[in-house]
Amino acid sequence: MNFPNALYLGLLFLSFILSFKSLKYDKSMRIFPLLLFLSLTTEAIVYLMFFALEKKPQFYVIYHIYILIEYSLLCYFFQLNTKNSSLRKIIKYSIPLFIITSTAISIFTGYYIYPGHNLNLAGFLIIIWTTITLFNIEPQENLSLFHLPLFWISIGVLTYYSGSFFFNGVYQYFIENNSELAKGLNGWINKGLNYVLYTCFSIAFICTKHRK
Repeated sequence: MNFPNALYLGLLFLSFILSFKSLKYDKSMRIFPLLLFLSLTTEAIVYLMFFALEKKPQFYVIYHIYILIEYSLLCYFFQLNTKNSSLRKIIKYSIPLFIITSTAISIFTGYYIYPGHNLNLAGFLIIIWTTITLFNIEPQENLSLFHLPLFWISIGVLTYYSGSFFFNGVYQYFIENNSELAKGLNGWINKGLNYVLYTCFSIAFICTKHRK
């Protein structure tokens, strides 16, 4: 395993461990142990399929399934942190609509290719929910913005999905036409954005102690 992958998995595992710390102080964070456990499980299955079983084309099916769960859990988190009842309903109803649309895209394009269109659809919607949430964070007495878990979660999610939007659109093309460039893009862009995402998550979990 190379260093970028080892660092990525290390940050993911650290974030998973720290997520349990947040449960004591903030019930809205309860989705993260499950989400991060599923992330670790997904990467373990992909690693097994790619290297041990040598089912290289087939492993993308795991990501097609994972994005459905990830979107649903993140939407649930933003629902819990949104006081606007109309927005909560919109986010809630977006979940089944996304699952249906994303599944249709997967069937149409095939489950054995990188789910770039699915990820971009999820990213587009999550960017909207995150941006609205970020601009409606309520200040808390004696706490700076940088001590609020919701701020760090929002920054991590917004950075990841905004940064990966163009990557998702071209990655499959480069896989088919320039595998070395695709590998480089994955290492620098996708892995780099994951570093930011899980670092922000870890900071958010640590910051929940301020909510006692």
